[in-house]
Amino acid sequence: MQLKSYWIPKIQDVDEFQKLASAEQPEIDLFVHKVKQFPKEIIVNTATNVGLSRYESMLGLHKMATTSLRRSHILQNLNNSLPFTMLYLRNLLDSVIGAGDYWLLVEKYHLELGVIATKEELLEMLRDDLRKKIPANMGVSVKVLESIETGYYTGFYIQTAEVITI
Repeated sequence: MQLKSYWIPKIQDVDEFQKLASAEQPEIDLFVHKVKQFPKEIIVNTATNVGLSRYESMLGLHKMATTSLRRSHILQNLNNSLPFTMLYLRNLLDSVIGAGDYWLLVEKYHLELGVIATKEELLEMLRDDLRKKIPANMGVSVKVLESIETGYYTGFYIQTAEVITI
């Protein structure tokens, strides 16, 4: 978008107007760039550092280490609403962790969540967030699922857990 192209031909050739246009053109270019960038910034999954910072300041969040952690933290806080349903929980986990990157089991009044080892940095955030969202009479276990490559064909299960008694 060139500023000169909007002027009548008579003033396009005047030296003062040409200097004015060359002084104003960088500001107009910056404005056009920001207008085109805006749709990307309002969607958390496509937002750049600018959009993520804006969300963090609006939600009162601390800046996380990586962009993917920041996106996950923002999505968790935007999805922080009641009531709790299994469909809601699965949709939340799909958006924050990724479909297929977790294991979920609910038995009576206990919820177990296993997260693959590559998403381990989300555990503390997930544990705190789930405690806020699930009913108070349900227990929560959040675990790391890790595959171990060996030359043997055996099956075993290793579990580490943190027990919190309230």
